[in-house]
Amino acid sequence: MAEGSTRTRKLQKEIDYDNGVVTITVVSTGDKVVCDASKLPKDIQKKLVPLALNHRIGDAAAGKDGTEAAESMQKVWDALVNGDFTVKAPAGSKLPNKTQLREAVGNLKGKEAEAANALLAKLGIQI
Repeated sequence: MAEGSTRTRKLQKEIDYDNGVVTITVVSTGDKVVCDASKLPKDIQKKLVPLALNHRIGDAAAGKDGTEAAESMQKVWDALVNGDFTVKAPAGSKLPNKTQLREAVGNLKGKEAEAANALLAKLGIQI
């Protein structure tokens, strides 16, 4: 949960990767649901893998678009194929893209706009 969040966690989840078991506990009551993947019929197991891949790979593109999204998803897929489950896609850029920068500078007036344009020109950034 994000730092400073006041939301109360309703479920506690534990994943035993070695044995393929997920245990979900309802925090308020302590009730548990234990899900052992080995007890699932084969056709259900076949459907769960693509679903999990969809989430795992799709999450890599969160907050990204275009080539950046595709590269992040590819990085996670390549890692999974090579046996690395823990790889994370790199965080998205914190810098504004050209469109965002152009809009921000366009919102400036007078001397602020002149100073921003001069600084960008000095840095070799054309917007």
